[in-house]
Parts: sequence; C-alpha cells; structure tokens
Amino acid sequence: MSARAVRLTDVDIDNALAKAHLETVFQPIFSLPDRTLLRHEAFVRWDHPGLGNLPPGAFISFFESQGRIGDLTRYVLRQAIHQISTAEDLGSPALSINLSLTDLRDETLPGDILTLLAEAGFPASQLTLECPPFTPDIPAPEQLQH
Repeated sequence: MSARAVRLTDVDIDNALAKAHLETVFQPIFSLPDRTLLRHEAFVRWDHPGLGNLPPGAFISFFESQGRIGDLTRYVLRQAIHQISTAEDLGSPALSINLSLTDLRDETLPGDILTLLAEAGFPASQLTLECPPFTPDIPAPEQLQH
C-alpha cells in the first residue's frame, strides 16, 4: 500500500496510543552466510478505526510534526520488548528498532529506554537502536554527539 493523504489530529494520536490502535510487527533479520536468525526488527502499523490500515508513510511524519514521535518510539519499544520477551516461537530474543533524528536529540530517551528494559527484564545487549542517516540541515558535530 502506498502512502496516501489522510487528515489526522492530536486526538487520533491520543486514541491510538491509549486504545492500542498501533500494532507492532516484526521482520526477521538473518545472517546470510550461516542462515541464522540474528534479531527481529520492530515496525509499527496503525489500524485507525475510521481510516483503516495506515501505512507508516501516512502517519510517521504526522507524529513528528506534532512533536509526538517520542511518544510513538516509547510505545513501540514497550510493545516490542514485551512481545519479544514473551514470545516462545520467535527463535531469537534480540530486537532492533528505528529511531528518528528527533529521538536522537531527546535527552530523556536513554533513561526511558533503560527503564523499559529494566521493567521487562530485557538485556540491553539484545537491543539494537537503528539511527537515521545523517542529514545536511544539522551540523555533523551535533549529529555525531547525539
């Protein structure tokens, strides 16, 4: 499904987070040389009650523009850690999640991640944080610092 124009509001975000309209799905990551499962990458999908299934391209930038991407990141982290921790048939408990540039600037995110990991008893060594590519509109030293 391609990205489509949708009209969303902060109320939609609040409802999605509170009523679990957001679904965390997983993509397995394999080592090709030895065909072993390395980890699962978490992605988010939104089953909007009025608009149906929204592709990430239709809502991720909206969370960003509303200053709510941190809420989405924490939601996905919490859900993904819980699901990976309790699933018996996934084969690997390792997890990978994508961060945004805004997440990298959020000074409270590292502490929140540590809290989520501790609450779930999930080892930090099993979590990979995937950072976005550098962007020319932010000075390179600042990007490296984050």
